[in-house]
Amino acid sequence: MRKLLTSSYDDELIMLSDYCKAVGVKNPLDEHRDLCREVLTRHQNLVAVRDGVRTLVSFLQNRGFKIAVLSNASQAFAIPFRRFDVAGLFNHVSFSCEIGAAKPAPEVYRRVCAALDVSEAECLFVGDSLQSDYAMPRSLGMRALCLKPVNGDGKPDICRIDEIAWRSLGEPDPMLPLIYPGKPFVLSDSKWITNEIFSLPDDKQGRYNVVAKISATDSNGLVGSFIVKRYLSPNSAHIEDLAYQVMGIVGLPGCPHALIDGSEPLLIMEEAVGVPWEQAEIDDAAMRSIGSHCAFAYIIGNADIRPRNTLVSHANGDSKVTVIDLEHCFFDRAVVLPTDFDALNPNSVDSLSEAKINESTKHRVLSKGATRRARRSFLAVEDRTTRLPQLFRDGWIDAYRRVKQNGQEIVDLVLNRLYQNPPLIIGTQSYRRAMAKIDVEDMRARIEQEPEIAFEQQY
Repeated sequence: MRKLLTSSYDDELIMLSDYCKAVGVKNPLDEHRDLCREVLTRHQNLVAVRDGVRTLVSFLQNRGFKIAVLSNASQAFAIPFRRFDVAGLFNHVSFSCEIGAAKPAPEVYRRVCAALDVSEAECLFVGDSLQSDYAMPRSLGMRALCLKPVNGDGKPDICRIDEIAWRSLGEPDPMLPLIYPGKPFVLSDSKWITNEIFSLPDDKQGRYNVVAKISATDSNGLVGSFIVKRYLSPNSAHIEDLAYQVMGIVGLPGCPHALIDGSEPLLIMEEAVGVPWEQAEIDDAAMRSIGSHCAFAYIIGNADIRPRNTLVSHANGDSKVTVIDLEHCFFDRAVVLPTDFDALNPNSVDSLSEAKINESTKHRVLSKGATRRARRSFLAVEDRTTRLPQLFRDGWIDAYRRVKQNGQEIVDLVLNRLYQNPPLIIGTQSYRRAMAKIDVEDMRARIEQEPEIAFEQQY
């Protein structure tokens, strides 16, 4: 068996013969090799990628971590890894059958460190073998997590690999849990206790963040289901929280939610009900409602309003449209700031004159082209004399008027949050900066527009 772990074969028959010998067939015949091939194929076909793992690895990569695979695997057992095309997610992949050496030999760990250009002290090793994946890495100066107990010896740090998504990943303890069974939170005036956390399939995840479903129990024993979200940029949790608060002032349907503070903020929300816009039955009420949401998106600078973030539900003859993922709001000015500028401090951004900000503004996100593209993604009909565009416009004008009625309350809410810690960080990676007074004034200017004029200008 040890030989199989460290052997690479060009000839399948020789490989199959060695597998047969490993299980006691001293002189393998064709019938033994055929049976061995059948058993191996059947086993390989049972292998699947766990829910959320692709998202987890991409999330870690985007956070700046280097990730490697070091696995004791004979050649036949390395095949599924290649078949699922996950190797490209990692910075380095080492199978014992390909490198000719196996854990727990110290050199195989050091070889991976060299490939990643990191020291042992910078590494966290995760695996399910106490000796190979915990004891030996720790003896080399690495941190280590054991996935599960082996032969009843030892207590696991985590039970599934996707649980790493809900650890702090920072100093002083990178494995400090952010959400876990027993974690309390308050949502909609009720106190809940977390029961379990379930990773969502990769096709249900966002492009950059990590999302899971949790079950929780309230003080009356009621069990509820919620969504918990961890952001690629942690401060985005506060942006989405603020956007939902403004949405509540306007009276648009949103998701009841709560921020969980800690070493990194998480957003917990009730699970939005409905099907994605592109799969839904769109009636008059839904079209009018999406017009309202598009008006709101224009006012608060939600550049990411898209069908994929829009759910439609029908109950008791009523249609409800819910827009989720509001983390990219309040950003209209892509400003090029000096490299030595403290861009994450709102007071620093405020210190720039309006003329300087105008001069440094590379482009405006809420351009006519951008807002029209958003509208076309929901409504491709261009003839405004027809019913659907008229319904869209009616919803747009109605929401805009409600915003104007509550304009001062909205501005005061945002201004009050602006200088609290942590600061509100907005913009894409190239233009990441603190939200500042200029952004609130831009929003105020949009609020003060006449709804009909704003619609004609933008759509």
